Amino acid sequence: MAVAPSTAGDAPAGGQNYGTKQYRGYVLLSLTLVYTLNFIDRNLLGVVAQPIIAEFGLTDTEYGFLNGPPFALFYALMGIPIAIAADRYNRVVIMALCIAVWSLMTALCGFASSFVFLLIARIGVAIGEAGGTPPSNSIIADYFKPKSRASPMRPWSASSPVSASATSTNSLAGARTSAGASPSSRSACQASSSR
Repeated sequence: MAVAPSTAGDAPAGGQNYGTKQYRGYVLLSLTLVYTLNFIDRNLLGVVAQPIIAEFGLTDTEYGFLNGPPFALFYALMGIPIAIAADRYNRVVIMALCIAVWSLMTALCGFASSFVFLLIARIGVAIGEAGGTPPSNSIIADYFKPKSRASPMRPWSASSPVSASATSTNSLAGARTSAGASPSSRSACQASSSR
């Protein structure tokens, strides 16, 4: 994996080049952004639940299945071979391919014309998103010294609860609006949810 040039002061005695501080910051920011979008996209189905249920005439069981076991199963199982590949091959290329798959499958969700089509597209999203975390951990290890690795892991890991908060606030506001609440009460709902 290519690493940005650094000064002699950045390289430890073992010869590992960790890149400049600015480049490491750029890498961390990029990984954090990808992880944030990964988490938001993972929870996006909950934000648009009512329109999807209405569009496809889904029962609560079908919607629960669409949003639950298949996604979780493929996300968890595909993370293992992707993690192995991230240890053996170019992590950045693997991550880029996974982002491309996840983006394509997310777009296909928008074109879904049936429950089965949407289910298959969601499984594709899960497979693509499974490639976000293992390479990110390895890339962070490539760019940050072991003794200071906890510092970059904090903002990267914190993007997950921040994303969850954002999507749950939007889900709650959307549920109130679809239940007959006025747009002004939707704003109030969003404001009270963010406290």
